[in-house]
Amino acid sequence: MIIQGDMMLQGEANTKYIVIAYGDFEKNTPIYMKSKLAISKSEIDKDINALLQHIFEIDTAPEIGKIPEWVLQKKKSAKI
Repeated sequence: MIIQGDMMLQGEANTKYIVIAYGDFEKNTPIYMKSKLAISKSEIDKDINALLQHIFEIDTAPEIGKIPEWVLQKKKSAKI
């Protein structure tokens, strides 16, 4: 309930939560988080890129390694 309230306050700008559901995804994931904010653990086990795509909000996950410059710039501009 605390997380749901916090998410509602953030509105569409929510960038804080991603649910990683273990076991039965439908049963273990809150309804309000199923759309774009949740991913099953089995999906991550098959391909970690799915989680990276959620985190970076892109269609193709970046290569694992140094944080891309565009991500650093996005973080800087968000702090201003």
